[in-house]
Amino acid sequence: MSADNPHGGGVHDAWAEAMAIVQSEQDADVHDEARGLMVAEMSSVTVCDRLMAKKSGSSVRLATSSGLVISGRIDVSGEDFVVIEDANARHLVAMHAISAIGPLPHVVHNDDSGITRTTWRSILRECFGQDVSVQAQGISESIRGRLSWVGHDHLSVVKAGAELVIRWPAVTAIRLPAGAD
Repeated sequence: MSADNPHGGGVHDAWAEAMAIVQSEQDADVHDEARGLMVAEMSSVTVCDRLMAKKSGSSVRLATSSGLVISGRIDVSGEDFVVIEDANARHLVAMHAISAIGPLPHVVHNDDSGITRTTWRSILRECFGQDVSVQAQGISESIRGRLSWVGHDHLSVVKAGAELVIRWPAVTAIRLPAGAD
């Protein structure tokens, strides 16, 4: 027996070992709980959340459901769109039309409900009366014409004197006029 441990070294060592086992089991439980919370959080994060976490000016490459591939820098993004600027033009791309995109950061939610977000409608309303080129699902070629209307769920383009109404869910990308903000 030692002066520091009246029960002998064996009991102290056994007690320390038992405490280490209990602590490691608690650590494993805490780790499992933290992992479960993180997995639950990840399951609620959308591509839009990850895209909006990227700063304006960040590089990105995306492919749309219509086969269009755009590489460039993010100008602005919102809940249902992103504007990408490449060497030749600015492209407003509908979020629902993005098949693949990257690179995107891993993010978790934060409460930013007080932030006013830009919408695809507000961007297009700045282009009234100007020529745009719209790509939409089910249409083999771009629709080029003068933007004449931007509604809640649609836009209208005048082509050869006739107005064509295009529903937002069908839009994959819109090539914006030069200098449009």
